[in-house]
Amino acid sequence: MIMNIKPLADRVLILPAAAEEKTIGGIIIPDTAKEKPLKGEVIAAGEGTKDEKMVLKKGDTVLYGKYAGTEIELDGTKYLIMRQSDVVAVIKNPAFWMIAFLCLLFYAAVNPFLKYSTGMMVGKFGIGETLAGLFPMILPMGCIVLTPLFGGIYDKKGHGADLMILGACLITAVHLVFAILPDGASPVFPIILMVFLGIGFALLPSAMWPSVAKIIPAKQLGTAMALTFYIQNIGFIFVPKAIRAIQAGTEGYFWFSIFFTCLGVSAILLSSGIKLLDKKKRYGLQVPNIQK
Repeated sequence: MIMNIKPLADRVLILPAAAEEKTIGGIIIPDTAKEKPLKGEVIAAGEGTKDEKMVLKKGDTVLYGKYAGTEIELDGTKYLIMRQSDVVAVIKNPAFWMIAFLCLLFYAAVNPFLKYSTGMMVGKFGIGETLAGLFPMILPMGCIVLTPLFGGIYDKKGHGADLMILGACLITAVHLVFAILPDGASPVFPIILMVFLGIGFALLPSAMWPSVAKIIPAKQLGTAMALTFYIQNIGFIFVPKAIRAIQAGTEGYFWFSIFFTCLGVSAILLSSGIKLLDKKKRYGLQVPNIQK
């Protein structure tokens, strides 16, 4: 019977979860304490409307208010039909957490690197301090030009997950080449590598941030963005400490670059996982934002 029910427009069919009667410690929960919010599983979802895209999907575990929706009974089981706007939160959204930690890895692999890259340019490639101090400017200048360009490509052509993977691959490759280049190599090489790092730096966020809006309902975007920013700053706290420990325990810049390479590899794996999850959940990350 359930297979024959398709909610219309922005409505969803919810199977309510049983209310908890006791806490883990055995304390009885009074009725007034378990009224809101209630939890349930999305059994089926409509196609959405022109004004509100359907972001909930079958299998999502959601929270909703006590008086939300209309109760129906099918085959002896009680369900709720409600509008998507009656849902206050999605409890499990692995794609969001993957993007949040991708954000951490991305900014941790680039921003702290810029802080310590001047020393590498001087110590490994023999570049003068004045010129080496200009290297960190390459990335922001490149982003001014490239980020809007890549964002426009995402809007018109889609392939958001592919752009994230490509950006992560570029960043990883740059750090790996920095690791294997011999000391005293021509200054031309680090200049070229910084250009490619700037391209990767523009590619990944131009697809990463818009993708959050496709995964998270619009009314929860503020919380999602704040939480992503919070997670991102974890990297800014611990990555510099790791760098200082590496520099204190090793000579040269090989392990320094390998550390950032490992962060990049992790970003590639997360980006690939997001693409696979998008294929399964149909978030639309590969779909153009501008529909003809």
